[in-house]
Amino acid sequence: KECITAAGLLLFGKSNSITEAFPEFFLDYRENLSDDPEVRWTDRIWPDGRWETNLYQFYFKVIGKLTDGLKIPFRMENLVRIDETHVHQALKEAFVNCIIHADYNLPTGIVIIRDRTGYTFSNAGRMKIPPEVALQGGNSVPRNKTIQKLFGLINLGERAGSGLPKILRAWNEQHWRNIELKEETIPDKTVLRLWTVSLIPDEAIVALKQLFGTNFNTFKQNIVTTLVTAYLEGSVTNRRLQQISGEHSSDITKLLQSLVEKGYLITNNKAGRGTVYHLNKDYKESSIDKEINSVDKKVNSVDNGINSVDKEQMVDDDKKISLITEEARAKKRLKPEAMRKIILLACTVKPLSLKNLAELLDRNADNLRVTYISKMVKEGALQLLFPDEPNHPNQAYYTKRI
Repeated sequence: KECITAAGLLLFGKSNSITEAFPEFFLDYRENLSDDPEVRWTDRIWPDGRWETNLYQFYFKVIGKLTDGLKIPFRMENLVRIDETHVHQALKEAFVNCIIHADYNLPTGIVIIRDRTGYTFSNAGRMKIPPEVALQGGNSVPRNKTIQKLFGLINLGERAGSGLPKILRAWNEQHWRNIELKEETIPDKTVLRLWTVSLIPDEAIVALKQLFGTNFNTFKQNIVTTLVTAYLEGSVTNRRLQQISGEHSSDITKLLQSLVEKGYLITNNKAGRGTVYHLNKDYKESSIDKEINSVDKKVNSVDNGINSVDKEQMVDDDKKISLITEEARAKKRLKPEAMRKIILLACTVKPLSLKNLAELLDRNADNLRVTYISKMVKEGALQLLFPDEPNHPNQAYYTKRI
């Protein structure tokens, strides 16, 4: 008597028969492309009793939804228009990989999510090789080899070990954020996250500048990448940064520890390679903003003698600047750090020319330019009012107040 194989049952069987043999079997596709935060899902495919819940039906119900509306231009090949781009192929690979590597005896099953920032493919069971090895390609140990062969008969799924490199190629072509492949425990599962957002989105930069103030303008690229990753993905780890930057884990550990020491990142655990780091959303405002606020308080106290109508009006910028620069005028010798802070504060109120600064600080203009202004412009601490014309007759300097 011939019996159907487990692979055949999972692929083509009836729902009741599958769950009888595999009680934990579960397939779920969730889609949320809405701008409304109150909307949970805009589409969903799951075992609702209206279709035979097997892998074959699930794949063909979902694959079109994964690629629908992708704003990727077609390509030409031998003068023939090819509408299926590398991104389309990559999504098919990710889907098939999810199916052939899943452990159908474990809970969580297969869950695929499409949202406004990308795709998440999650399958029960951990990988048989480390994620970093899998990402290099050429090595694949599928849990369900027979299912892989059956998909191969209908030209779905690349040869063993080539799927992830194909996904990486497609994502790199679009300059999207690096893919994220990780394992989780309790319960065991493997998660592949495919981001469809740029490496460093403008909205992330704006949010981080609002959080960290003028300090952000001085951050090196590896710090920016780390903080952007923590902002976009909700957290950052040593392993994730290895996937993104390719840097050695020990160097990344030092970087993460330094960001914790500076208060940019926080963690509840002792620093190490398995530690999860989060943005410090309670980061204290920059010293410059603190100084400006204290100046505002001083100015308000000066105005106490003015009538109540005048008190409610905005304090004159010149008065603010005069108060900020008062210490420099009073002291002929001032520590460089103190002078830099005064210059930054004054230029935060409004753009000031070299002549303005020299008069306000009671310093020689040439010495001021050589000792402070030129260096601060080069460092990015000061901005040029006319960046394309450094010698503009009305050139002035300002500090971005975030």
